[in-house]
Amino acid sequence: MPTASDGFAPRILIVRLSSIGDLVFTTSLLRALRAAYPKARIGWLARRELVGWLHADPDIDQVHAWDPPKSRNPWIWWMRLRALRRELRGADYDIAIEAQGLLKSRVLCRLSGAPRRFGFDSREPGGFLLHTRIPKAGQVRLISSEYRDLAERLTGRFAPPPSLRLPSPQRELPQGVAVLCPFTTRPQKHWFDDYWPQLAALLKNNLGLDSVILGGPGDREHAQRLLAQCPPGTLGLAGETSLIEAAQTIERARVLIGVDTGLTHMGVALGIPTVPLFGSTVPYREGGSGPMRVLYDERHCSPCKRRPSCGGAYTCMHDLTPMRAFEAARELIAGRVA
Repeated sequence: MPTASDGFAPRILIVRLSSIGDLVFTTSLLRALRAAYPKARIGWLARRELVGWLHADPDIDQVHAWDPPKSRNPWIWWMRLRALRRELRGADYDIAIEAQGLLKSRVLCRLSGAPRRFGFDSREPGGFLLHTRIPKAGQVRLISSEYRDLAERLTGRFAPPPSLRLPSPQRELPQGVAVLCPFTTRPQKHWFDDYWPQLAALLKNNLGLDSVILGGPGDREHAQRLLAQCPPGTLGLAGETSLIEAAQTIERARVLIGVDTGLTHMGVALGIPTVPLFGSTVPYREGGSGPMRVLYDERHCSPCKRRPSCGGAYTCMHDLTPMRAFEAARELIAGRVA
């Protein structure tokens, strides 16, 4: 990318469509771009259901929402893509950065019409749609590592940890609570259902902390089953908040304990004392802006990612007991773990 200089104000588009956690991680790239090009006009293209908190970020000048049709009708797809193309080209971007490494994001990056297009190298087709492909790299132990590495390669500057900028909430939200984030996409990333009520009881009985269970609309029924086993005072908000309200609830928490999911990564990005529970996926260990204690037991089979070999025992998560999670949370709250 061009070297920053006084008065240089490129129009830059970030294309990162999903998921919540990866959008959080990509804020490292956003902050680095804003520091390198203070006068730039920066846009972000993401899935419509995830853009709420992007509108509130002062480093983003324009948010574009991609809403893929549920229909397979090619005419509907053509019309939706044509409308997005018109919107992106109307913003007249000089540079587009594809931060996902997928064919669909590369296609949308090309639709922008930006004369210079950068992005992750990957095995996905469509690499020819980018002018420059950059291998995914960075330090495995560092949160947001590959996005920070991409940012540093593009700007030549240090990329900071991921961070979120949120507006004031529009309604009263819980404060001073322990936020629990039990829900994620793959069973091998889940903690066991009987562990969450045990953890909530430990937090309540030993620290006087009520717990709040967060999740999306699809998690509502599961959350109610957990809530029925939790101590009085536990609040179930899964599916009851918008994404930005969930982030605002996290921002007001004393501590967050969660599996490898987007809401947990929000806790790290907001500087809240956070205990991430990792098993089948590669954990980050450092590099957040606030206190963090990652629980992870490395095994001969780890990380198995999408191919667990334990026959559904998920021992890596089973051995992360509620007492271990509680002790980590208590140490964070007491300020004994940096």
